Amino acid sequence: MSALPPLLYAGVILEGGIISYETDRVTGGFGARYFNLGGSSQFRKDRVTVYLRAVSTKNGRILKSVSTTKSILSKEVDFGVYRFVRLQRLLEAETGLATNEPTQMCVLEAIEKAVFDLIVEGIDENLWSLKNPEDFNSPLIQNYLVEKDEKEKLLQFDNKGNLGVGDADYLRIFGAKGFGFGFNVAAQRYEGDYPAELKPSYDFFIRYGITPSYSLMVNLGMGEMRNTDDFETDIVHSEVRGLLTLFPEKRLTPYIFLGAGALYYRTNYWIWDEEGNMIGGKRACRGWEPTVNSGIGIEYFLSKNFSMHTTWNYQFTFSDMLDGDAKGGSDDHFWNFGVGFTCYPTR
Repeated sequence: MSALPPLLYAGVILEGGIISYETDRVTGGFGARYFNLGGSSQFRKDRVTVYLRAVSTKNGRILKSVSTTKSILSKEVDFGVYRFVRLQRLLEAETGLATNEPTQMCVLEAIEKAVFDLIVEGIDENLWSLKNPEDFNSPLIQNYLVEKDEKEKLLQFDNKGNLGVGDADYLRIFGAKGFGFGFNVAAQRYEGDYPAELKPSYDFFIRYGITPSYSLMVNLGMGEMRNTDDFETDIVHSEVRGLLTLFPEKRLTPYIFLGAGALYYRTNYWIWDEEGNMIGGKRACRGWEPTVNSGIGIEYFLSKNFSMHTTWNYQFTFSDMLDGDAKGGSDDHFWNFGVGFTCYPTR
């Protein structure tokens, strides 16, 4: 049995490691509750930093050094309701979802990214070369060089000392989703002085994503509320809503929204005596009322520019006349549950 040959001479030695791990670097949350109905979200961001350098074993010169960082995100969202829906009928429900990025995988990704950056930087500065020079034009390497140039461009200052960030860079840095539009079809139910039936409603909206997490929406909806023996009401409403997308980096993500607007209603109603006889014919009342609405939804991206969603929306009005009868201890309100689609042509 022959002895093992001596080890080959190593011209370069790689040094480095994890130089920092910051726990709870960023924490925060958001929550809203109205009439014991609402939800909240919390997030935590850790960060790991990896340093790597190539050192010449011949003269001890540092040939190249790189550092990479990776954020480790943890998010939690919950939604609950606690209220009396009828006499001696208490509704209590809550749900939640939490995600935690695995720490081991995030550290491994940071190390792999540091190794990749060091190799490409060395090739670009002719410290070492590829076996096949044509591989330098591969998309993997070229995308890295383009990303590097963009980062260097962002660090350039103008004559006033401000960072030179253009519109395209702004969208890329903050990840704005841009413009979107869509529709929603729902089953709607009135809650007030009379029992009511489920009736259809329709919503059309325009949405603009300021960041991946925060969006503004202008909504236009129409629908119907009815009780066969007492009233029928046609409504048209419009709101401005603020949306918080809880997991914008995921294909399936929940979101919550809160908004305010106005509602136009036209109500036909009948009047009955205590013995159940009609004493009044079909009458009508109409008017404008302010509204406040909140709700939750789940959005699933079928593609980069197209998604479907399901929503639960609660609409509170400051009037007791939607059913044509101002009685009872609370103002009229309604809720709906629906599905719809959204198109993002500018993403």
